Amino acid sequence: MAVMMCAVMGVFVSTLQADISDAVTFRFEAITSNDPCNAATGEQQLFMDVFNSGGAVKFRFRNEGPVHSSITGVWFDDGSLLGVDRIIDADTYDPCVPDSGHPDVDFEKDGNQNLPGGNEMEYPFVAIKGFTVKADKPPPHNGVESDDPVYGNTEWVQIEFELQPGQTLANVLEELMTGDPYPALRVGVHVQSFNGNGSSSESFVNVPEPMTICLFGLGGLALLRKRKK
Repeated sequence: MAVMMCAVMGVFVSTLQADISDAVTFRFEAITSNDPCNAATGEQQLFMDVFNSGGAVKFRFRNEGPVHSSITGVWFDDGSLLGVDRIIDADTYDPCVPDSGHPDVDFEKDGNQNLPGGNEMEYPFVAIKGFTVKADKPPPHNGVESDDPVYGNTEWVQIEFELQPGQTLANVLEELMTGDPYPALRVGVHVQSFNGNGSSSESFVNVPEPMTICLFGLGGLALLRKRKK
């Protein structure tokens, strides 16, 4: 099936020649099923774009779909390639500067919590770095909402990390997609308030888009590294 998909999507080969700063998109897979419908909704609406510029790798989290929900926490399992972090949200927002943050999303660092449900995974998720909605602005308010009455489906939060010396975006992408028995770098999100129900919640871990799998299968990492050099 994957081989057929790569063959059919031959046009995607051109992406291999894209600039290394172009975003690579990941979806998410539910690791909890408090409500199977909500778990399925999250798998359809959640996206993570990974890209870089200025020596930093950037993770932008989006929640795009018709069903109301709010991303209220983000956690990273491992992160050996990732250095000093920075949050791009309401605190960095400047209406005169594109992509400087989102005025309706406000996160803070959280070092005391793990991805809810992460301990129950077959290979437990152990958070090294965490970011959650600010304690004085409890969820779902100021999370990444899917149908904000003002901003619609355009809300996002971005977590940026300085790359460790000698590392590139390609190294981070490799950690996100390869490893045994699971990827060396995993990213989890916690989503609340499905359909406006404040008590509903599910947790998810990143998985690559099918076209991204094709990219790696066709040697995309090697080309990205070559282009970087």
